[in-house]
Amino acid sequence: MPQGGRRFRAHSRRVISRRARSSRCFHCAQRARRSFVERLGTPLLALLALGMGVAVFSTAGPRALSGAWSDSVVPSTTSVESAPTPASASSWGVAPPTGAPTTIASAAPEVPVAPWSGAGPAVSVVPTEPAAAAPDHGAHSGAQGTVPTATVPVPLASPTTPVPCSIGHALIPSCGVLTGLYSDTAGGVPARQAQVGHAFNLVHLYKGTTDTFPTASDLAALGSDTALYVDWDTYYANGGRAKIRWRDIAAGEWNPMIDAEAAQLAAYGQPIMVSVMHDMELTNSNGAFGTPQDFVAAWRTVVMRMRADGATNVIWVWEMGGEQASNAVAYYPGNDVVDWIAWDPYNGGNCPRDPSGWGTFAQITASNYAFFASTAPYSAKPLMLGEFGTVEQSGNAAAKEGWFDSVPAQASAEPNLKALVYFDSSAGCNWAVDSSSASLLGFASMTAAGY
Repeated sequence: MPQGGRRFRAHSRRVISRRARSSRCFHCAQRARRSFVERLGTPLLALLALGMGVAVFSTAGPRALSGAWSDSVVPSTTSVESAPTPASASSWGVAPPTGAPTTIASAAPEVPVAPWSGAGPAVSVVPTEPAAAAPDHGAHSGAQGTVPTATVPVPLASPTTPVPCSIGHALIPSCGVLTGLYSDTAGGVPARQAQVGHAFNLVHLYKGTTDTFPTASDLAALGSDTALYVDWDTYYANGGRAKIRWRDIAAGEWNPMIDAEAAQLAAYGQPIMVSVMHDMELTNSNGAFGTPQDFVAAWRTVVMRMRADGATNVIWVWEMGGEQASNAVAYYPGNDVVDWIAWDPYNGGNCPRDPSGWGTFAQITASNYAFFASTAPYSAKPLMLGEFGTVEQSGNAAAKEGWFDSVPAQASAEPNLKALVYFDSSAGCNWAVDSSSASLLGFASMTAAGY
């Protein structure tokens, strides 16, 4: 590409990135790109029109006259437990053109939340305490109570200004998605936040059976708009030498451990997402931990006991692996003890540890999304990618950046998908966001476009 073309592309990216960070909504990233072109194109069209006697309208004109946005939004056909949005606004934060101020509210008591400034908090690289090792994701298929509520007032805006999103019951955003990150790289999540220039909504951690959380180092990466998401994998005891049978959890043999962690979480007091025994259908492929019915009984024991112990600030995430949803639903414990449903899809490309072939974001998520979004009782829950990742494509240095760039448009076609948590690691396959400078740029743009 000529030097002038590269400078123009770099300048447009900076403009797009600033707009995307301030809007905090996937559709807004697309509107930022369109607006940048329109700002250049409209004056040129107007000059041509003067010589031809033709009236030229800006983009805002027809929208204002029609009284509606023309953006193509795929509506949800299911009922998701989420804070309601104004009747005339879309689920992705598209503002109606006129009206009086309103407030997005939920059934739970309101807790004021300071709006995100769009820039990440001051961060520093801090040492972390030893924690449970993250799972080895070199072999993913690639195919496939009461919780606190926070609301913010949302005034109706002009046709060119998107309505700010709010965080409602169980940390469900009223529009857009939450972005999150697990990182086992040097400096962890704080270092990544400094690299991309903004904070993530969720910081993902893995904990073992006897770990208590959150610790001071767990909280080091949190900003005012960030929450923890913890996979508490209670699979092994005695330093990993003994399996914990699910029927034993259900029988009460591990109640002291549950009570101790419940006390820690209750003392923390802030909303925190927790998944217990994630990837259960993959970990239990040989039945070593029990039956699906044993898992259901164990999960319900943990959740109900923690609630009784006062840990009502916990938001429970049922997280299966990246296989087909139909392989895991026998382990589903019921809507009354689940707040979010999550799965873990990966684009393994030609990685030897995960030779699933190259797949777009839509291709690796579509099957499970369609199942959960259209099938009761799961369709009542918000959906999350508890982990997801992509590798580089051999022979195509721009492929991973392009993969990240495509996520906002493809995710907008899956409106029940409310959180995307990336797995930033080179374990097994190289999922790391900085596997190339182009990849890091694409990841920064993708996460800036989220809520």
